[in-house]
Amino acid sequence: MNKWLKGLIAVGVIGAIGVGTYFAVPAIMDKSWSEIFNIDHETPVEKSKLTLNTNGNLTFICSDEKGNTYTEEELEAKEWQGEKLTFTLAPNDGYFLTSVKVNNEDVVLEHGMFTITLNNDTTIEIVVEEDMDDALISQLDSIMSELVPMQKELKHYQDQCTILNNKQDELNVEIMILTNQMMSAEPTEIVEINRQIEEKKSKIDEFDIEISTNLREISILRSEVYSLQTDANSLAFQLNFDNELYISLLKGEIRNITIEDLGDITEIKPYAFYGCTNLTIIEIPSTVTSIGQYAFYNCPNFYEMHLFSSNPPTVSDAIASDPVDYYVDSEFVDEYESTPGWWQDHSENIFTIVEDEITSDLLHSTNIV
Repeated sequence: MNKWLKGLIAVGVIGAIGVGTYFAVPAIMDKSWSEIFNIDHETPVEKSKLTLNTNGNLTFICSDEKGNTYTEEELEAKEWQGEKLTFTLAPNDGYFLTSVKVNNEDVVLEHGMFTITLNNDTTIEIVVEEDMDDALISQLDSIMSELVPMQKELKHYQDQCTILNNKQDELNVEIMILTNQMMSAEPTEIVEINRQIEEKKSKIDEFDIEISTNLREISILRSEVYSLQTDANSLAFQLNFDNELYISLLKGEIRNITIEDLGDITEIKPYAFYGCTNLTIIEIPSTVTSIGQYAFYNCPNFYEMHLFSSNPPTVSDAIASDPVDYYVDSEFVDEYESTPGWWQDHSENIFTIVEDEITSDLLHSTNIV
């Protein structure tokens, strides 16, 4: 091939390379190296936000797979990219977990825990509600903290009136005796007898003033006690409306509660029979280990409790507002009388069970059907 032909071919090749480069480089510049060399890679996860809605009254712990923990503020402030978070929820005392929803879908908790992966914007809604029974008991406790001292104060004034009335009666008897003595007294003695009579009359007048003051206090206290008792009775009904025995007592269908009625219960709850005016006698099964406070409070006709356990149930110091007789097996009397608590305060009211007097047949025979 002659030199001219070779030169011509060389110029053509170079030109072709130049033209190809002219068109190819801009196209290459618009692509990443991974696209040019066909390198596979994962598509980046979009950033997402977390919104946490809760009405409070619970403790929660949130942690990621690395063990980092987050507060509610940190959870909502951070941008997430596919992290997996585990939540542990614990409602505060007196509250219970009603529902947990993630993006409006119900979540099932295992031992108070659930896990989510944050690939998209996520909303968690946690609803906690107050335990109704605990709320009612709390309100009753508040009322009783006022009512019990007020009832004691009312009884004090009533007792004082009774004492003063008795003293007046005694003075009137003494005046009558002195008046009779005057009929046969010497003139010199009459003056002294008159002085004693006037002195006793003056004392009676002083007692009248004191009684009048006490009666005013009694009138005020009775009104306040009635108002508080009305509120307490209403709350106790709400607390026990699903208790068949409580309702039967309120209706007057029964007056006594037997072992068979109570079954194998282990606890008599606070306010369980509060305000049951028809209740007279109750049998406490051996399975009962505790009797809640005010369980038999404001039950004016309740006078007798039969206990079948060798171990005295733990009790509040105010389960009943009136004196009650407690009957136990003769083998357990010492145990009950020596157990710390209100049993010691009422040990004079603990008696030995007489089998013929404690049969359920006898108790049922006095029930109203």
